[in-house]
Amino acid sequence: MRILSRMNITHGLFAGQVLQRNLKNKGGATVTGDSLATGVVEARVCKTGQPLKGWNWKKVGAAVRNQFKARLEAIPAGGPYSVEFRICRNDKIADRLTVCDLYVGDVWFMAGQSNMQGLGNMNQAAKPHPLVRCFYMWDEWGMAKDPLHQLNAAVDFVHNGGQAISREQAEKERQHPLKGVGVGVFFGIEMVKRSGVPQGLVSCAHGGTSMAQWSPALRDEGGKSFYGAMIRRFKTLGQPARGVLWYQGESDTGETSSAIYTQKMKELVAASRKDFKQPQLPWIIAQIGRHIVDSPNSQGWNSIQDQERCLVDQIRNLETVPALDLELDDGIHVSSKGYAVLGQRMARMADRLALGNRKEPGSIQLDRIKGVYSAGAHDPMVQGIEISFKNVVGSLQCQGLPAGFVLLDATGKPMQTCIKTRLEGNKAILETILPPTLIFGVGYGLGFNPICNVVDSRGMAIPQWGPVPACGQKGSAFLVNWKVSGPFAEQDIGHVTYPAVDQLEWRAPQSVQPILIMPQNVQQAQPGLLYLRTFVQVATARSLKLMMGADSPYRIWINGREGARNLKASNPSIPDQYPHPVEFQAGRNEILVAFDGRKGMGWGISLRLFETNPRIELAADAVVEEG
Repeated sequence: MRILSRMNITHGLFAGQVLQRNLKNKGGATVTGDSLATGVVEARVCKTGQPLKGWNWKKVGAAVRNQFKARLEAIPAGGPYSVEFRICRNDKIADRLTVCDLYVGDVWFMAGQSNMQGLGNMNQAAKPHPLVRCFYMWDEWGMAKDPLHQLNAAVDFVHNGGQAISREQAEKERQHPLKGVGVGVFFGIEMVKRSGVPQGLVSCAHGGTSMAQWSPALRDEGGKSFYGAMIRRFKTLGQPARGVLWYQGESDTGETSSAIYTQKMKELVAASRKDFKQPQLPWIIAQIGRHIVDSPNSQGWNSIQDQERCLVDQIRNLETVPALDLELDDGIHVSSKGYAVLGQRMARMADRLALGNRKEPGSIQLDRIKGVYSAGAHDPMVQGIEISFKNVVGSLQCQGLPAGFVLLDATGKPMQTCIKTRLEGNKAILETILPPTLIFGVGYGLGFNPICNVVDSRGMAIPQWGPVPACGQKGSAFLVNWKVSGPFAEQDIGHVTYPAVDQLEWRAPQSVQPILIMPQNVQQAQPGLLYLRTFVQVATARSLKLMMGADSPYRIWINGREGARNLKASNPSIPDQYPHPVEFQAGRNEILVAFDGRKGMGWGISLRLFETNPRIELAADAVVEEG
């Protein structure tokens, strides 16, 4: 029979596409296109040449005014299918079209920067799976095969800079690449195993991109912005998505950008859910991993990691998986072997969030930190820090000695005081040579390139976290920025009056070990009276508890008025040993301590502040040391 014209689909269905299934495990599509024919649009869905039940030519739409529209519904999950369309008029076929390799399953958008784009070595790429498909950056579906992101062949200007290569050139470049393995194929294969349905991956990532470049505020720029390009691809497919896979943050570790990262992530997730019209759209993100760099300042890097860990509690339907323990293929990019592990971890969280598998716990989260001190009749004395975790499957374990935990002194510097680390169930016990009262911070995976090897029985690693205060202490940090004057002539400290501070010469203390403020060199100590002075800021006038440690008698003035004294303090200096209720005014407050050097035997003091009401926690920004 002679066909007058050829149907042409303009929106809603691509050859090789994965359609997103619904809660009934079926998928569909609204298809529009061009045709010179008019009449009833019918469709037939076949698998291996045989029509599916209920799909042997049924009416799905109409063709008028050189256009047709059809609605496919209730196609069962699976594939591959072929979909045949025909336009019938007066019992005659006026036009027809076949779309091949159609699948119904789950669709995932991959976004972020280079570790989602994928720059692992190709010699360990995953073997393609027939049920894992990719919507490549040139807007065509195919079997997912690394590299999944080929920026220079992308449709969108933001990826190719207006210099897009041809389809033929793109295929030629894909034949023998050295780099290009990412998490996508590994993730898709694992999800096929878990769900039993085809998986579709939509490539949207671009290396080196920041949160500012992914801003939803640039949506209206379309393909000239990263977020706009992702939304364009979503609209092009005409399908909902099962979720978003995200790996980004390396480009936001600067002081300014890291300070607003959490807020920017909240805005991005909220915008995607609005634009996808899916209020509960799951996000599975990777916490940024290691970076081999010759720089001591890792504060911004660790801040991004810790914020990504905490997003789980701040954004619903979001899970974070760790990457800091994974092997690298260069100074910053996860290796092909590491991506295989990351893909499994992200699939576990996707199974939990998107498929509702509550037998799969969330990622491991820090639960509680407390000090321990015990002595049994037959066991040696144990002191240190006990760290508990949530969502541990089985028990914590590692190869070799547990690594990654860091203890910090009052200034935030690492302390070499840990004797051993024991893993017991969901706990890590860090035995130390110092009592818990002298450990002021704890972290895991601090720095750019830490060695971390603790996982649970399913292979989920502990994420980077911290630093956080040790032992759940609710007071301020220890005050360590002091000035010292003296020693002056020995006298009875009980009769000392507030000195003329502006007439004294002030210097830095001899040392801080680690929070003991030592006003002079005890190896060459001079007898006499010493003064120590610092300042703190408090947001409002309030009663605070001054927690003092000292190995010699002392008196304390707050803003020129005596607030506390202990004329019997003696060796040793134990932090928090002597509590003193004191009154602080709003704003800047002077603390002046007169300290009896005890003929050179007085080594020093430690001091910090607590709320007098134990139900009120001293806010981190309520006490700011000025020195």
